[in-house]
Amino acid sequence: MENNKSLVPTEQKQHTSLMQLESSKPMLAKLNEDYQKFRNVVVESEIEDLMNFMIRILNIKTSSKEEQDELDFQMPIILDFIKTKFGHLTIPEIKEAFKMYVAREFSHIKVFRILDCPSIGEVLQAYTDFRAEALRKYSQQKSNLLQAPPGPTDEQKRKIREDLLKIIKEDLEANGHSNDAHFLYDELYNEGKIKVSDLEKKILYKKELQKYNSEQRNDIERSGLASRTKLLEELKAKIESKTKILTVQNRCKSILASEYLFRNLEEFETIKTQNGKN
Repeated sequence: MENNKSLVPTEQKQHTSLMQLESSKPMLAKLNEDYQKFRNVVVESEIEDLMNFMIRILNIKTSSKEEQDELDFQMPIILDFIKTKFGHLTIPEIKEAFKMYVAREFSHIKVFRILDCPSIGEVLQAYTDFRAEALRKYSQQKSNLLQAPPGPTDEQKRKIREDLLKIIKEDLEANGHSNDAHFLYDELYNEGKIKVSDLEKKILYKKELQKYNSEQRNDIERSGLASRTKLLEELKAKIESKTKILTVQNRCKSILASEYLFRNLEEFETIKTQNGKN
């Protein structure tokens, strides 16, 4: 019994937290992390199944040989387009994207029964943006575990860090920006890779503070809460305070880190091997 008790302190608690996070992994995270990326899929039957799925879910039908020939001609082009521009997605993710599209969950996209590169690009980009936002809390939790006090084994920390880097890199490849990039800011800044003056920092912070203020005001005004007036007064005091807002600071750090990393995507392998020791 004594030996079992000696395993309970910090290391076991942190290990348990990591396991709990993995066991409660959101569905979109499972679709992304538990399957092979489309650019790496080589099994023809899996690719053919995806193409047939898109045709069926959009209810695309051909009424003549000419129409069928045109569809057959388009398929290899569409396949190449998905592999080169959205190869970071998995087949289950692509299917989920079209399910959401048909269910009109992308309200800004009008549903057409068309299967061509422009329409596919619009659907998959909308899904990529939706996934990034939907998994923000999950990604933050994984990042928090990475930066938690010593406890996880070196292997666990390596895995958590790799997952974080994967999320950031895929965000950058898809959008040129990652809201999670601020977790790498201090490393990059301390190494002299991010070069920014105090004046530039102040200008950027002021700009992002204005955006943050506008977003928060809109949310409060649309909330319908009886305490709207009080909340707006508290927001005003918070904005005018000399104390910097952590959320805004992290936005600024993510912008600066994303700008550097997007120009130097090849550095991700180096960052991975450093394991955050800088």
